[in-house]
Amino acid sequence: TYPTTLTDINVNSVIDMSETNLRYISTDDNNIIIGSLTTIQDLIDSEILRTYSDGIVSKAAKLVAPYGIRNIASINGTLLSKFSAPEICLILMSLNAIPYFHPSKEKTLPLIYEDQDNNSILIKILIPIKNTITAFERISRTPLDKSIICSAIGIDVHDNHIIDARVSIAGIDEMPVRLPIIESAIIEKDSLSLPNIDIIIKNAVTKSANTNHEDYRGSSDYRVEMASILTERAINQVKKQYANQSET
Repeated sequence: TYPTTLTDINVNSVIDMSETNLRYISTDDNNIIIGSLTTIQDLIDSEILRTYSDGIVSKAAKLVAPYGIRNIASINGTLLSKFSAPEICLILMSLNAIPYFHPSKEKTLPLIYEDQDNNSILIKILIPIKNTITAFERISRTPLDKSIICSAIGIDVHDNHIIDARVSIAGIDEMPVRLPIIESAIIEKDSLSLPNIDIIIKNAVTKSANTNHEDYRGSSDYRVEMASILTERAINQVKKQYANQSET
């Protein structure tokens, strides 16, 4: 979502993948399938994504770049570059999405470019189709500026019970991180109404934060504080949606 000049690319060769038919969004019985060359604008325009989990993927995609760049940038490049806007990766993490590489291999998000095998390529991303409730919060200098901090949560619900939870934050380290302490507490209690939730969140964020990750947009202390606030807001959003769903 942020163009890179050719002088900044250190590669021996470049392969044109435009004819590989990897630009698509489809479904099977269990998953939403996104081809790796699908553009960011495709994520916004897709009826499949606009109607799944309150359209959280499409909503996040609108925030990552201006319209012109969204029509060029692919989900492949967005997920593989640490310089990209983090919203899409974060939302996919909250949906428990699985990236698949060829030769056949599944990996977990976030993807770290330096760790990837030069002999494999990302071909698709699978989003499991479940009763998933999600929420997303972010802070930036302007509405379309790159996020300073963003937080996302997703819970899977079955028979009015929380069977899985994912809580993710971007902006407290170079790459987005999961917060397993909060996830485990939600699953164990089968509830989003946890005693001392603010303290649990602050401790989890502090433990996961990189104290050296700071810049002119925010110190590490500021990032931890805002990440804690945004995570609590996201949890409260999901809590309301979960309560409304339980009543129907």
